[in-house]
Amino acid sequence: MKIRFITAILILCIPLCAISGCRRDNAEGIPTENSEIYGNDTEMSESPSSGDFSGKESDGPVSDTEPPRETEKPSVEQLRASAQVNPAQPFMNLYKRNKDTGVFDIKHDYRAPWIWYSDIGGFYVFATAEEQFAYDGFKTRFLDWWNSYEDADKTKIGYEVIITLNDGTELICTVKEPADTEAVFQYVELYLYDDVHQADGVWYSHLLSEQMTDETLMTSIKVTTGEKIDMVASIYLTVFTYQGDADFDEESGRYIGGNYTGFEIEKAEGRKSKKKFAY
Repeated sequence: MKIRFITAILILCIPLCAISGCRRDNAEGIPTENSEIYGNDTEMSESPSSGDFSGKESDGPVSDTEPPRETEKPSVEQLRASAQVNPAQPFMNLYKRNKDTGVFDIKHDYRAPWIWYSDIGGFYVFATAEEQFAYDGFKTRFLDWWNSYEDADKTKIGYEVIITLNDGTELICTVKEPADTEAVFQYVELYLYDDVHQADGVWYSHLLSEQMTDETLMTSIKVTTGEKIDMVASIYLTVFTYQGDADFDEESGRYIGGNYTGFEIEKAEGRKSKKKFAY
């Protein structure tokens, strides 16, 4: 009887232990919120390899920072305003010669009638800031000041003319040779002269592009009204000196150096010429 009782107890305990062992094994194998398969929230956000369990591969770590923005390029006006004057390079000012006295007067502004197909004004450039000086031969005056600069022998003279039309359109003409003026010729005609490399006492005309050499210096510019001058609202003239491509903006070709000066050519009321033909 005692043997049967012990046997019954053993028969009852064996399946209970088996069942208990299965629960322990499943508890270790079934994923839970705290298991290594799912991980905790911190591991999910920090680990790029944890995946999103949607069948898609991870694209890599997600950055909380915004992508770097492209730096906006400074305008030509900003580049020019921040440029330093090159003290070794001639710095030019614009002058007009008084026909009666022969005296050259520096010009910080200018006003004249815009008469159809007539000269608005002729301007000479000198590497000085003197307000006025007497004429005693152009070459002597020009070269004395020009050659006082260390880099004079490798410096050229250029001009910029900005023409604003009545409708607000802006035409910008950078002049390093006569052919550059063609873009605005129908509005404002620009004529360039080398007053240094000329024989004394001999009449000479404006420069042509085919006449340009390494020695040519565009020492004066004449501004004349063009066929469509009635469409022009304003004219701004600038003279500058330069030595190479580094003095110009790569995209626009405009001057960005520091050796420049200029003024607006204002329109004064005056008589109007009869137009030769309509446009």
